[in-house]
Amino acid sequence: MISTDKIKEYISTGYYKDKAGGYGIQDKNFNFIDKYYGCYENILGLPTCLLIKMINNFDLVKKINFSQCIGEYE
Repeated sequence: MISTDKIKEYISTGYYKDKAGGYGIQDKNFNFIDKYYGCYENILGLPTCLLIKMINNFDLVKKINFSQCIGEYE
């Protein structure tokens, strides 16, 4: 259980304003999460575990060299 004082302290920081759901799990100053299930990076916002599986399924790693994309739009 989270104390009311800790919740008030968190709200006073304003960290919640740009977070989906009002909390960012990556914030180590306010560690409200004891346990989670699944891909941590998916919780952060990008399902990299799934993305890697999808890329591997389409064999894109051999077809696309991601480092070649750097500077393409500069």
